[in-house]
Amino acid sequence: MDIIDYLFTVLSNLVVIPSAVLCLAPMNNQFRYSRKKTIIGMAIVFGVLIPVGAFLQFRFSLDANTVLLPMLVLFFLSHHKCLKVHIAKSVAIFAYVCAIMSVFANTSNGIDALINPEANALIVTHENAVLQFTISSVGALVLFFPMYRYGSFLIDNLNINRIWYVTVLISGTVLAVNISMVPQNYQTLYTNNVFRIFWELQIMFLFIEIVLAVIFYFIVEGLLSSARNEARTRFLEAQESSYIKQQHYIEETARARHDFKQTVRTLAALAADNDIGAIRDYLVRYAETLPENDVQHYCKNNAVNALLNHYAQVAEENDIRISWEINLPEDDIYGFYVWIPRYRYKLWKIGRAHV
Repeated sequence: MDIIDYLFTVLSNLVVIPSAVLCLAPMNNQFRYSRKKTIIGMAIVFGVLIPVGAFLQFRFSLDANTVLLPMLVLFFLSHHKCLKVHIAKSVAIFAYVCAIMSVFANTSNGIDALINPEANALIVTHENAVLQFTISSVGALVLFFPMYRYGSFLIDNLNINRIWYVTVLISGTVLAVNISMVPQNYQTLYTNNVFRIFWELQIMFLFIEIVLAVIFYFIVEGLLSSARNEARTRFLEAQESSYIKQQHYIEETARARHDFKQTVRTLAALAADNDIGAIRDYLVRYAETLPENDVQHYCKNNAVNALLNHYAQVAEENDIRISWEINLPEDDIYGFYVWIPRYRYKLWKIGRAHV
């Protein structure tokens, strides 16, 4: 075994490292373990699989994709194991990064075809190994901040798995087309206009992936913003409804207090006459005139009470039986769900509440 050729084969497989960095960039808040443990675990996986894959590729003269594709499956499994997100999100990000990296790989193949026109992309030359690692590293460096900044927003806030699976179809298509475009022999690129079409397709694929990611971000951001505004409106409506109900109760109670002095005088007169039956009848009639307090106090937080009373009233008006359990922590509430048949609402941070 030529150790130099083997080392260059290892270098060509090191493109999985910038790929892994990009895959982890949007998962900033989704690590299952600490960052230190995650980095150590990924380093162990890379440290074992990359040299072994390079050895198999070099020893048995296998093409790069034959070894790389199974390695990517193992890398994905270890990648997903380090995260606490749904598999739809990790698959979507992984497929997107692979599609981007496939464009970078074919770009290095195109440059290598200019340097070594007699070679082919399946048997990696020294120049191609350096090009692949360099282009992939530079590309990952350029894309890291957008993936970290904006990708994290999508990962943390978009929880509709069907949408993530749709992105997999797009990225998977780009990846499959790029794999099929890997030139078996560089000489084919020099036939007619093949080389020009090859470069145009690479530019188009890179443009599509980036533009679709930007469009996807703004669409999702708009939908989430609209959902937040709608939830905020519903919350304010609930507070208004509770306020009106409590105001009505206060007004009725004020009238009752206004009449209470006369009531006491009447009772005193009846007591002076020792008319117990009249006192009893008077108290029964008086109790019926008192306002009923139908505002329930579930906890000491007024905003939470307003919301729960509002939807309890909505359920009652629509003949909906409700059965709920309210368990509020002692510390700040960052979000909780109220479940009613046919109704489900999520609140953002409401404030400090105590059961």
